[in-house]
Amino acid sequence: MIYKDITHTIFSDIETSSHSDFNHEKVFYYEDAKVGLKSLIAVHDTTKGPGIGGCRYKAYRSYVEGLTDVLRLSKGMTEKNIAANIPFGGGKAIIFLENRKSKKMLESFANFLNLL
Repeated sequence: MIYKDITHTIFSDIETSSHSDFNHEKVFYYEDAKVGLKSLIAVHDTTKGPGIGGCRYKAYRSYVEGLTDVLRLSKGMTEKNIAANIPFGGGKAIIFLENRKSKKMLESFANFLNLL
């Protein structure tokens, strides 16, 4: 854990050993309880440049399902960027759909993402 206060939690060293088929540089968990946000951001490979990718907002059955999805999606972005011969690595984010999406939730997520 790198930070925790009354409403925010950030983990930077997410355990991925149960997903040995993935080799990610970094996986972050960010939670903002005040706005009902739980999210994961995965950076797969930055060898060719910074990781780029989108964000999926979905109702996952479990944390593990969300983790598997973000790892798979970010690895896929690395492969797409290599195939397109563009100077970027792969990254992806997911937001766990547990509440209605709100402006404050998306602002909190964007503020965290900008810190990376």
